[in-house]
Order: sequence, then structure tokens, then C-alpha cells
Amino acid sequence: MGESSNYSTMISQFGTADISQGKLTGTTDTDYFYFLCPKCEGGGSEIMRIIDIGTSDDYTFKTDHGEPPIKTPFHFALELYCDKCKTHSVVKITNVNGLLGGSIVNEMNELKHRVIGPNDSM
Repeated sequence: MGESSNYSTMISQFGTADISQGKLTGTTDTDYFYFLCPKCEGGGSEIMRIIDIGTSDDYTFKTDHGEPPIKTPFHFALELYCDKCKTHSVVKITNVNGLLGGSIVNEMNELKHRVIGPNDSM
């Protein structure tokens, strides 16, 4: 499968300050998830559109995932856009890198003590 053509560009981008450090939230209606714009008036009342997606199956697979085991590893980069305020950013979703479970408070405290560069995996 490899990478989609836009994956390398999208995965090298970091999310903007507008969405980082817990500012980007979301909600569901039935079984669909929606990203809510953190900049719009009302604090997340506008749904951000996903205008592009980058995918890859070329990554370093962590082996300490716990139980049950991961069935299908994935790494997505989603390009988000808000029509109302024009916020534009990238968010990544994965089940093989980054925070993979546990207490968000403990995991975020650990990350504060690490220096992560643009070529490092979390």
C-alpha cells in the first residue's frame, strides 16, 4: 500500500498553535466524529471540514501496545479547515506512534520533559 501522494508533505507538518495542547476537541452525533474549531466564537460550535487526508503504512511499529493487540496499524494526517474563521491546520491520528493509551495527564506530563524534533516520532 505505501503512502498516499500527499502523505509526506502532510506528515512533516505540525499542527498549528490554534489546535495544539488540547485546544482541538470534537463530538459525535451517532457514530460520526466531528472536529470543532477552537477559534470560532462560542468555543467550538463550528465543525471543521476535513479537506485532505494522507495515509501511510510505512512506519516504525511499537510493540508495547497491550491487549487486545492492534489488528490493523494506521497513521493518518488530516488537513482541517474552518469555513467561518479560515483556521487551517493538520492533525494526526495513529494507533502505532504517539500516546497509545493510559492516563492523558500522566502521558502529557511525560511529554513535557522530552524534546521532540520534526523528524522524531512520539
